[in-house]
Amino acid sequence: MRRLRLEQIPLVIGIAFVAVCFVITAWNVSVAAAFPRLSIRNWTQLYGLTEEKTPPFNLTNFLAGDVQAAFSRRIGLALPIYSPAVRVRNQIEYSIFGLPNAPSIAFGRDKHLYEWAYIDEYCGRSGQTNAKMLADWADKIKQIQDYAGSHGKAFAYLITPSKAAVYPEFLPDTHYCPAILRRSTGKLLPYDRALDERGVHYLDAASLTAAERERHGIELFPRGGTHWNALGAGLAATKLASILDAQRPSLDLGGIRTQWTQSEDPEGTDRDLVNMLNLYWFDAHYPVPKITTDAAEPGRTCRPAKIMEVGGSFLEQINTALLGSRCPPHISYWLYWDFYHIAFVGHGREFAPPRDEDRLADLASSDVIVLEENEMNIGETDHLKALHALVVSAVRMTSATEAPTDP
Repeated sequence: MRRLRLEQIPLVIGIAFVAVCFVITAWNVSVAAAFPRLSIRNWTQLYGLTEEKTPPFNLTNFLAGDVQAAFSRRIGLALPIYSPAVRVRNQIEYSIFGLPNAPSIAFGRDKHLYEWAYIDEYCGRSGQTNAKMLADWADKIKQIQDYAGSHGKAFAYLITPSKAAVYPEFLPDTHYCPAILRRSTGKLLPYDRALDERGVHYLDAASLTAAERERHGIELFPRGGTHWNALGAGLAATKLASILDAQRPSLDLGGIRTQWTQSEDPEGTDRDLVNMLNLYWFDAHYPVPKITTDAAEPGRTCRPAKIMEVGGSFLEQINTALLGSRCPPHISYWLYWDFYHIAFVGHGREFAPPRDEDRLADLASSDVIVLEENEMNIGETDHLKALHALVVSAVRMTSATEAPTDP
């Protein structure tokens, strides 16, 4: 057998690497496509990748190149070298040129990260509101509350905060922000007034967070995340629980923990924007609060309330706070209405596709309805309109069932 010469070793290693990549890729696009549990995953998965739907195979898509392009992307994602190559490229762009690879992320002052969507909305505030739109929005929320009240349920409308609005001093130095110059960044007063006029049970947690930002010795938004941290959400959850308990004291939603210790090891949503950068090295050591837990009360029994939630991603931290209360509720969480249905029962989570029959069942059986909108897109969300439509449909179904019939 011939022995390898020294200069042949790199060639052999390269051939072996290509062969391994080919086998893994062929496996992932064939066997693993039919049996996902058998897939061989890349050793450093990229954060934030969404599954792309393959266009149907037909002559039109084939001639347009859509089918071929989708297949090429699928092959590329299956290559073991894909994720490391992307991270290396991102690291070079960041370390040498200071560029974020994710176009949705902005580098602010003192290494604070933002999403551009929140900055653009904040800096574009004009101080004007559409009176007709505002009235229609508030009327919808009042009708949802009326339905809840007439069926013995508590209701609360929740406004969650924008990081750009709570901490504008860390926005990028070079970004022009007209709303700050014309002093029109205030937005929520007309919305609060419209809810007050209709007697809606609500919590303006955006204004609450802005008022609390200097009182706790730590920021209420993490430097590397887009959502509020456990302390910010815990303060809001405490107020939310009191609003709901005032309507139905038997809910027993109090006792939410807000005591905390400081950590320099952010996890989960405290570093979601850091993760989106898909870098190997980034300064991800910054102060975040860790909620301290108390020993359970011995011999204490309670009836967990059932909460139906409709809203966005800021409810994740609210739910963590509620589930740490003295009587953890059962939470049925409709993320943006059509994204996911997440059931929090005990210490587990159950994910399911959204179905209309499940929403109707939740509406009928819940003790509490919570509707959330972020201040960035308040009054414009599809999930508010969808919940209102479901309530209107439920009222009509009830009316049809109870309508008297002719003898």
